[in-house]
Amino acid sequence: MRNTKLAWFLLSCAALALTSCEKSEGEGGKSAIEGKVYMINEAGDIAKNADGEYYFVTDTILAVDEDIYIIYGGNVESFYGDKQKTDYQGKFRFEYLVSGKYSVYAYTDYANGEKSAEFRSVNIGDSGTTQVEDIYVRNGKNVGLSAIVGNIQATGNYTGGAIDARVFLREMGKVGPIQDTRTDNNGGYVFTKLTPGVAYEVWAESVSKKNGVSVAVLDTVDLPASGMIKEAKQLTVGIY
Repeated sequence: MRNTKLAWFLLSCAALALTSCEKSEGEGGKSAIEGKVYMINEAGDIAKNADGEYYFVTDTILAVDEDIYIIYGGNVESFYGDKQKTDYQGKFRFEYLVSGKYSVYAYTDYANGEKSAEFRSVNIGDSGTTQVEDIYVRNGKNVGLSAIVGNIQATGNYTGGAIDARVFLREMGKVGPIQDTRTDNNGGYVFTKLTPGVAYEVWAESVSKKNGVSVAVLDTVDLPASGMIKEAKQLTVGIY
């Protein structure tokens, strides 16, 4: 009986010693994690491709001097263990790590002031360098916002695209316009940096040939999601 108790005691001590020798994720090892961060600038400019589809013009560059964070362990909701700045090539490197699971991340900045983390998670060994997948963050006045495009046609003194016609936009239920713009030489117009999840009213003034009275011709456009470009129906206005 005494020998059995002694054996269990020795096994428990051995297990405790083994456990105490195992290091949890963090510094104190011989491994490293490195990667690169890119920034996608979204200013709200719009173009049309060969298929006639509208898209936001973006510019992807190296994210220089960008904050990059590392979390020790597998829980991405944990507080970060360390942070640093990317170099002039958008690169980062966390050194002297023990084996285990890590997550690195940088932030996308939305136009409304909110942020979201872009994560990359990896498992690393006892030594060597582990490369993580490139991280892409977004920045600019149009991040998380949407746009409305449309066309105004003229009738009266001339027909075709209404040139330099004034177009108005407002949120449904609001009194005054929140934006106004002028059409281009083809009657096209664009409203950018619009809040998603909102219905908008777009209108232009049409002049009656009979009495010269102006009336509004309009369309209602829903923007259910962020990052979308919605095309309003074509409007025709009288120009005399």
